[in-house]
Amino acid sequence: GKLATKMVLDDFEYPKNPRQNADTTFLTGYGDYLVNDVLHCFACHSASLARIDVKNPTHSKGYLGGGSKLIGMNGEKVVSPNITFDETTGLGTYSEQQFFDVMKMGRKSNGEWIKPPMQPYTSLSDNDIRAIYEYLKIVPVINNKKLLASRQTK
Repeated sequence: GKLATKMVLDDFEYPKNPRQNADTTFLTGYGDYLVNDVLHCFACHSASLARIDVKNPTHSKGYLGGGSKLIGMNGEKVVSPNITFDETTGLGTYSEQQFFDVMKMGRKSNGEWIKPPMQPYTSLSDNDIRAIYEYLKIVPVINNKKLLASRQTK
């Protein structure tokens, strides 16, 4: 509800010119485009749905560091994971293949399945996933100690 309200109530200007096609060979640039403009990963994977910046996603509070409180399929509370490359609370230990497994099949490196509302992106190409992986590697790392604490209390 917070995300929808923010998107409806904010004043958006329509682009004056058509958007240029993204260069799919420049992986970090293409990954930026996919994460921020196409898939809107920042909306769920930042610190708070109420503090995202739709116009400038990288200015969202806790950009891609996780912590947003979401609702799963059965009404259970789900906290979005950190998708920065922090080695303790994020993707820092993920190989490219492990990242592919999460994105394509929904299986995390520890063997657990991802939780809805996240779903596997079976329609993304290998190049798309590789671009997202390369982009996430250059995003400033966030060590989200709140996520670590919540994992230990389970």
